Amino acid sequence: MTLGEKIYKLRNDKGFSQSDLAEKLSVSRQSVSKWENNSAAPELEKLIKLAEIFNITLDELVKDEKKEDEKSDYVKIPSIQTRKIVGTILLCTAVCACLLLMVTNGISGLIAGIMLSSPIIACGIICLTVSKHTVLWCSWGVYIVIDLFLLYATGIRQASILHTHIWTSSMNYTRLITAWVLFIVLVIMIAITAYIFQKNSTKASKNQLIKALAFAAIVQIIVMIFPYTPNNIIMFIISYLGIISITNALIFIARYLKK
Repeated sequence: MTLGEKIYKLRNDKGFSQSDLAEKLSVSRQSVSKWENNSAAPELEKLIKLAEIFNITLDELVKDEKKEDEKSDYVKIPSIQTRKIVGTILLCTAVCACLLLMVTNGISGLIAGIMLSSPIIACGIICLTVSKHTVLWCSWGVYIVIDLFLLYATGIRQASILHTHIWTSSMNYTRLITAWVLFIVLVIMIAITAYIFQKNSTKASKNQLIKALAFAAIVQIIVMIFPYTPNNIIMFIISYLGIISITNALIFIARYLKK
């Protein structure tokens, strides 16, 4: 990554425009543009101030990462190969299971096979297509597939825990326990996701935090307006938009509170 690319990335991470950064450095916007295009380089005094603004060391700002990137790419090759092998094995296993059930039980067996192996299929596709945080996204894939299956097969949702105080034995306590397990796992996964995505990120600006909180607030209002829609898939999508907005807000809160 060149110096200009670093300045561009760090500026965007902070939520600054070129004019904002130029004002902080007492230079023209055109100067910042030239730096980012690598058509000019900032003076040492400006480099020091840039490092202070971006809360990094001068060495981190100006150090050439080309060799490190090449080394990193070299190290990642085995990981990529392993990920693709795992993904292929998972998909092949799912296909074999579906074909076996189809041979023994016909179309109904095929449908049952697809439903039962859907978590494996989801993980296989993710392993083949997603290169970063693969385990995390596989976990989300499995959770979403199971959640969707329970919604259609049993009608169980995380929101069922809101009725805990009025639940009776005639309503089946197993359903309530399942809802609580879904909810607790969801909370844990949201916390892990927020931690991972804020860990290696730079400090968020106030504007970025406000946008994230505003997005979460708007989505939560939509969720409250349409708590129960007759269409299960619409309800499912709306609920996960709420989950995404909350997770995103937590990430930016953590990034904003960074020292």
